Amino acid sequence: MTGFELSYCNNCGRSTSHDIYISQGGYLHSMCTDCGKDVASDSKPSEINGNADKPCSNCGNQTKHYRYISVGGYIHWMCLTCGKDIASGSKA
Repeated sequence: MTGFELSYCNNCGRSTSHDIYISQGGYLHSMCTDCGKDVASDSKPSEINGNADKPCSNCGNQTKHYRYISVGGYIHWMCLTCGKDIASGSKA
């Protein structure tokens, strides 16, 4: 599920296209294509398996979030705007 997603950018202050990619180090990234603001996941994903538009508890904006399973087997939801990464308490 890499590619482009429309999401709010805290740096630009507007909805912009974000480039979603996996870095050489294996982390999920979201980079604003207008200003270059780049945020990354806390864990390395083994599988990206969903997304949703929802309010972010960290930045307070309605943003796109990606759901992934980490290499360790935990479910994560990462905000594409601020990078806040929430993990499950037990393995999936």
